[in-house]
Amino acid sequence: MLLKKLGINSKLTPIKIRKNKNSSITLTWRLNVTGIKNIKRFNQLIGFDDKEKNAKVEKILLRFRKYNRYEDCVDAVKYLISKKSSFTYQEFSKIVGVCGDRGLFHLRRLIADGIVIRDSENCYWCTI
Repeated sequence: MLLKKLGINSKLTPIKIRKNKNSSITLTWRLNVTGIKNIKRFNQLIGFDDKEKNAKVEKILLRFRKYNRYEDCVDAVKYLISKKSSFTYQEFSKIVGVCGDRGLFHLRRLIADGIVIRDSENCYWCTI
């Protein structure tokens, strides 16, 4: 509830239930914070003392920033075409660093602008 008041959407999920020797029960919980805005806000307001956790958060945010712009997606297409003549949306998504659905979103924008042509079910070509 405190995170929600701070404007951070999160989900609390139980992971393990253990029975202790004295007949009490211990629950282990996981706090899931998803979404780039929520992760940024969480890191700014709460942060971590653990250097490894900070490095993971920065890696996630850097990957989002790396190919957030339209020009970066065009560069990713040019890179894929330099390797071979056609590519799949999975390969594009991997290079851009996003999930498959988000990769399809970017590809649809490039198709609408005439930069990429869809040849078959999962085969794309570049027109540049």
